[in-house]
Amino acid sequence: MYHQQRQQFDELLPALAEVIHSLHRRGIYFRSLHQGNILQLPEGGFGLINFLDIRFKRDR
Repeated sequence: MYHQQRQQFDELLPALAEVIHSLHRRGIYFRSLHQGNILQLPEGGFGLINFLDIRFKRDR
């Protein structure tokens, strides 16, 4: 995603941060999060790949 135009990446960054924040609020931690594991979907959302290092944490 970053390898596309830098300006487009900068414009998408707040929406991506909201997706990650939403996952964290649900107790989902994607510990292998890096640019190679983030896909921009055709409809404009985001997808994450490589779930080998995902962790789930629930509030007690």
